Amino acid sequence: MNNFITYNYEDVIPSNLSSKTIIMIGRADDYMKRFDLGIKAIKYIVKEIPDCEMKIISNLYGANYLMNLVEKLNLKKNIQFVGFTLNPEIYYKNASLHIFPSIIECFPMVLSETKIYGIPNIIVGIDYVSTAKGGVININDDDPENIAEEAIKILKNYNYRKKLSEEARESMKNSKMN
Repeated sequence: MNNFITYNYEDVIPSNLSSKTIIMIGRADDYMKRFDLGIKAIKYIVKEIPDCEMKIISNLYGANYLMNLVEKLNLKKNIQFVGFTLNPEIYYKNASLHIFPSIIECFPMVLSETKIYGIPNIIVGIDYVSTAKGGVININDDDPENIAEEAIKILKNYNYRKKLSEEARESMKNSKMN
């Protein structure tokens, strides 16, 4: 089975891609999810896009090391820890990018969810998952600068962002029908 979509495709209103908001969603306390790579990438992104912000949607228990990293990198004005929510779609409505730096996944629900909302994704080395195609950029190394470089391309070019958004949605529509 290639798709466990938790949202009805026809009922989803895609992101308007209007902001410079990046989201990261998942278990921030799990070192294998590597949220630190996304946070380190923001350090480079804000040099090019100062009004860029990241929202980390996660239970914050055990994520003190990430909060300390944000403080150490002087990124408190650019990164917001919003905590856990049963309704992440409130953050999907105008997000322009999802960074998914997890090192190991089986079937990443959050990747499916962000794609159905038309949010472009950057993944780091998990091109083997079935949802890794369509609106997804795969970085095959752990260098935050390379993640930032791709993020900047997406955030600075609305037409490219929109193209990735459409590819993401289309890939989810196609996988739903298979």
